[in-house]
Amino acid sequence: MTQEFLTSASVFSGGGGWELGAIATGLTPVWAIENDDKIAEVYEQNIGAHVIRQSADRVDVRRLAKPDVLFASPPCKDASSARSPKLAPSDSANIGACLVKYLRVLKPEIFLLENVPRYIHQPAFAAVVAELLRLGYWMRLDVVNAADFGVPQSRRRIILRAARHRMLTPLPAPVAHRSWFGAIEDLLPSLETSYFPPFQASRLPAELTTMIVGNERSNRDGGGMNYARHGKPLMTVKASARSMQSWRVFLTDGANARTDEYGGLTIVPDKRPAFTICANAGRHAHRAQLGDGRVVRLSTRALARLQSFPDSYQLPESGELACTVIGNAVPPLLAQRLIETERMR
Repeated sequence: MTQEFLTSASVFSGGGGWELGAIATGLTPVWAIENDDKIAEVYEQNIGAHVIRQSADRVDVRRLAKPDVLFASPPCKDASSARSPKLAPSDSANIGACLVKYLRVLKPEIFLLENVPRYIHQPAFAAVVAELLRLGYWMRLDVVNAADFGVPQSRRRIILRAARHRMLTPLPAPVAHRSWFGAIEDLLPSLETSYFPPFQASRLPAELTTMIVGNERSNRDGGGMNYARHGKPLMTVKASARSMQSWRVFLTDGANARTDEYGGLTIVPDKRPAFTICANAGRHAHRAQLGDGRVVRLSTRALARLQSFPDSYQLPESGELACTVIGNAVPPLLAQRLIETERMR
């Protein structure tokens, strides 16, 4: 039996990743709330003028249209694994009280919340769960990887689903993972030639790279020298000097925020999904080494692809703003699959 849902809305809406997924399933967004004016402008340009540019706790919820499906992705900086384990209970409690107000007044048929796994320890999450129980909602909590839903990126998040009048079904079985290389392969020839700075080059295993192309514009990281393993200069090796098959293709995380056997440098081969794309990607270049030995810097369009944004989505000219929009969004394809799960029964 198909449950008919027609409208959706979102709180802490960002650039509209949720809405892109909702629209793909046939839902109509009726309102969205985004406090950051620049991000709200990006939302309006891509999704519609129904975005409310105001802090969520200052909106008069009683005047909002009741949506069939309500989505929330509260700020997660205090719960992010990239930050200190010390949380901010006062801020979290305020967000929790805010979401409770929306649930109490609107009572949507379906409510979904997405966040980082550590968010379950926040007072806001406890407040939301308590209110859903008080209102009589059925609930399911899952820890998902966006790659299992077709997003070319490994991105672990909690998904809280709640329904007023029925039990919730399990999420669908994982699909085959899509590689980062396959997702952006057509963009690679046009990407800016870059280089691995010494602190990254020194961590690359010798078997992964023979040449690192330098394109430095200042003396900060070596004055334009080509760097090889351990940061020592190496003469450029022409691609024709060896078979293309001898080159290894891989992606590296410019933020170095993760821990692995390469001293904190994340290395993802071409057959796997990318690492999690974060909002700070605008300050830390993500680079890929290609089959001909060229090193390129991923553009904001490439990062958007890895987050499953369509090419029709208009990114802002500011790279830092674009990365904030992309990195903070729920992947549109994940949103689409979640809604499809609830609509088809």
